[in-house]
Order: sequence, then C-alpha cells, then structure tokens
Amino acid sequence: MIITVNSTSRGDCGIRRTEEFTMHSGRIQDDVYANSRNFNAQRIEKRTKNKEPPAARNPQGWVVITLVVLLILMFLILFIFTSLLFVFYTSITEEQSRLNNHVKELNSQLENNEQETNNNFTIEISHLRSNVKELTSQLKNYKEETDSGLKRNVSALKESVGNITDGLKKIKNENIQEASCTSCPNGWQLIKSNCYYFQDEGVSWDRSQEECEKRNGVIVILKDKAELDSLLPTIGYQRYWLGLRRDNKDINNWLWADGSRLTFSAWNTGEPNNEHNSEHCAEILGGPKSMNDRNCEANIGYICKRAWTC
Repeated sequence: MIITVNSTSRGDCGIRRTEEFTMHSGRIQDDVYANSRNFNAQRIEKRTKNKEPPAARNPQGWVVITLVVLLILMFLILFIFTSLLFVFYTSITEEQSRLNNHVKELNSQLENNEQETNNNFTIEISHLRSNVKELTSQLKNYKEETDSGLKRNVSALKESVGNITDGLKKIKNENIQEASCTSCPNGWQLIKSNCYYFQDEGVSWDRSQEECEKRNGVIVILKDKAELDSLLPTIGYQRYWLGLRRDNKDINNWLWADGSRLTFSAWNTGEPNNEHNSEHCAEILGGPKSMNDRNCEANIGYICKRAWTC
C-alpha cells in the first residue's frame, strides 16, 4: 500500500520530510502485511484442529473405549459361562435325584430277594436233610444186602473154583490119554490142543481163506492171549493173515471169519489206523503187540487152524 502526501513546503526540509514520511509509510505497510499473514496462518491452524478427530486430539480416549469394550465382552462371557454352569448344575441335580431313587428301588428289591432267597435256602436245606436221612437209610440197607450177597458170591466162587480144579484135572488126564492118539496131518503142527498150518507163500486174504477151507480148516481165529502166546515162537518175525476183517456194514467193527465179534486183540501201537482208508484185514507180525490192519489184497502168508482129534 502506497500513501502519497503532498506538501507545500519548499526547499531541502520539504524534501527530507517527504522521504521520511514515505519510509514510515513503507514500514506501516510491511507491518500490515505481516499481521495479515499471521492472521491467515492462525485461521488455517484453527481449521486444521477443528478437522482432527477427537481421538487424535486426545489419545487416551481410545484406551478408555477399548477398556470399556473389553469389560463388556468379559461380562457377556461371564454371564454365558454362569448360565451354562447353572444349566449343568440343574441337570446334575436331576440326575443325582434320579439315581438316588433308582438306588432306593434296587435296595428294596435286594431286600425282597434276600428274604426270598433265605426262605428258599431254608426249604432246600430241609429237603436236603430229609434226603440225607433217606440216603443214609438206603445205604445201610444196601450194605446189609451187599454183605449178604458177597457172602453168597464168595461161597459160589469157592464152589466154582472147586469145579474148575476138577475140570482141569480131568482135562489133564484126557491130554495124557490123547498123547497116544495120531498126530496132526502132514504139514500141520500140534500146538496145545489144536493143529496149525503155517504157509509162507504170499497170497491175498480171500485166497488164504479159500486155501484153509481146502485143507479142512479155517483161517486162524485167536480166542485169547494164551493161544497167541503159544503161536508166537513159530510165527517169529514173519507176516501171516489172521481170520479177522472189518465189518462191511460198519468198518469200525471187526469180525472173525466165523462171524463172531472181536473180543480179544493185541493191536500194535497206533493200530488199527486204516491208512489210506484201504486197510480192512488183519495180520500178525510177531510179538505180544503184533496185530496190524492191512490191505486185503496184499500177498503175505497165512495160518490155518483145525481141531486135533484122535
């Protein structure tokens, strides 16, 4: 801003006053410009402060808000947890009450069952005592009858032993008389009171039976251990057919050639085993346990038997 002042003064003094006034006006103009700039700067600063958010003006506000939110969340969580605990406690209380009622019912049933069981035991014990008495009486009677029967049996056995002794003496006398009789047919051996024919030539079981019949005998039938023991020295370690084979109707049963059932046997260990389901006839090998089952088509020797007569 330029201010011009006209002066009517003349001379040097007038010029100096004019210059001084002009310089003073310039300083005033500069001060006005400086105040104007300061005023504009203050207005801009106020506007900037008004536009800033409250939190920017006050940082502690966010901390307070955050704490309030956390407290609300904690309260909600605590409330939910308390509600769940209350529900759980309620259910537990109901379940406990139900279990207590159930236990009372079970105790009542047990007491009833115990009483009933005691009554049943008492009845059973009474029956058992009665049965024991009856059994004791029966045993006493049976003992008396048994003692009496044993005495009679002993007496009968003594009589039988006497008869057997007499019979043995008679047989001995007869054997002495038979010693003067004709011996067994040619090729036969006299063993005890029978004649035996030992054929070492190997043939099948059916063929051996036919050969024995041709010689007016039968394929050997062992009646007892005594007869087996009498044949073992002659048999040695040879193999001979016996007149014994499985029953066609039941292979677990054995029949002698005369149709009688097997009552005496001397099977070897693990025999008869019917190996390959084809061993249906019996052989003798030698030795006290010498019987074995074998395929009937095998070719081995055979023994024929016939009675020895004078």
